[in-house]
Amino acid sequence: MKANKGINKNGTYQLTYTFENYLIPADYDARQFQFRIRTVNKAQAKHGSFTSQVLTVYKKPIVADGTAIASADGGLKIKFNYQWERNASIIVSSVVDATGRELLNKEFTAGVQRVELGSGTVPASR
Repeated sequence: MKANKGINKNGTYQLTYTFENYLIPADYDARQFQFRIRTVNKAQAKHGSFTSQVLTVYKKPIVADGTAIASADGGLKIKFNYQWERNASIIVSSVVDATGRELLNKEFTAGVQRVELGSGTVPASR
């Protein structure tokens, strides 16, 4: 059975929900939406079974005070304040020197090490 609305030669797209200008309320850090669809054969008056998917929308985390530090062994440390309770990873797709030459061979992804600062710790200036 084919979907009566969707990507096929006999159907068209159907708008079911719009997210324009949607804001997550301040009391929440995420919202979930569940969508459920099924196919139908109008000629035989038969419906297919439902299939559902959940869409989770998270608020954007605050990333501030980013600093790149070159180490003596040719490495690179990236320090920043990540104000969010969830895990994070960083993706570096380009490192360019002062002349505009690309230094990175391929895109690099790494997990973030979380460091809890104490009351006596002075963070790096911007």
